[in-house]
Amino acid sequence: MPRTRTGSIYKDREGRIYARIQWIDDEGRPREVKRRARNRTEARDLIRDEIVLLEKGIHTSRRQRTFRQVAAEYGRIELVPAVLVNGRKVAGKKHLYTPLKIVTLLVNYFGEMPIHSITRPDIEEFRRERFATPKRYGGQRSIRSVNYELQMLRAVFYFAESKHWLDRSPRDLFRKLILTSEETKRTRLLTPDEETRLLAACAGPRRHIRPLIIAALDTSLRRGALVTLTWSDIDFENRVIHVKRAETKNKGAAELVGITRRLEVELRELWRLSDKEPDTRVFGIDGEFKKAWSTALRVAKITDLRFHDLRGCAATAMIMAGIPEEIVRRATGHARAGILRDHYIRTNRDSIRRIADALDEARGENSSDLIN
Repeated sequence: MPRTRTGSIYKDREGRIYARIQWIDDEGRPREVKRRARNRTEARDLIRDEIVLLEKGIHTSRRQRTFRQVAAEYGRIELVPAVLVNGRKVAGKKHLYTPLKIVTLLVNYFGEMPIHSITRPDIEEFRRERFATPKRYGGQRSIRSVNYELQMLRAVFYFAESKHWLDRSPRDLFRKLILTSEETKRTRLLTPDEETRLLAACAGPRRHIRPLIIAALDTSLRRGALVTLTWSDIDFENRVIHVKRAETKNKGAAELVGITRRLEVELRELWRLSDKEPDTRVFGIDGEFKKAWSTALRVAKITDLRFHDLRGCAATAMIMAGIPEEIVRRATGHARAGILRDHYIRTNRDSIRRIADALDEARGENSSDLIN
């Protein structure tokens, strides 16, 4: 058992407070550990906790925690199904598939390395290897996907810091390594002609996704919020949809969304065919509709369009209809206006041309007169 255990508190040149624990190990060698603290009270607590660990003879195993061990503890505490209170998420995650997949990837790479020994060059090497590794079905891995993996890695490190399993802050390990400004932003918008073709392709065995597509285009709601709507959420009299808080991503998300005329037609037809039960799902979709969606795109001869792009189409249409950006932000449920501008307000050839036409109209100019 370690002997001669002492603790002290000191400040470095920058005024940062540290707790220092010194002892003689079983082989007679002097040992020392320093822990960063926010204040002297926390430093005293750290010294007390470290001495308790030394007395129990478990300090060495704690000091040598591998990345695998830390990731397992992170997963046990953080990667759990969402806990909802009054419709608000207070713990856990709503979607676990991707985070769990990424943590498995990180464990396969860093595995048995002691987490305190992982350096910035190690993380940079991981980043380079991820870019050099093709995607599952081929093609270059995107900056955004690698950034997401690095964000998960950073989360594990900050979790370890919160448990005092690191001697230093992870801040410098990830400084300027995750640059979201370098990510390629989605700019895909449906043209009016493409929208017409897409809705026309939703016939026969694909008829069930037509109301869902119209709802996405006219409300900007996410897929998860749409597929979980029940008839108790639809208010035909006031032409609004009551959005479940549990299905919104941000606290500032709108709780009411208006129903357009064409969406009302689709909803009333679905209501006519339904069992009229309040808890019945409006669109009758319990699982994936990927096959129907991809087939509709193929029939309509539309490429490079994701269902989530419809949310951007909706936000852009609202802005182009003259609705103030702040109102659009609240309606789409974005926490910050910057996210709305960067990811959801998009342009294409038609919208750019409409800007030029609007400028001509404002100046009283007619392009055909100028040409002639």
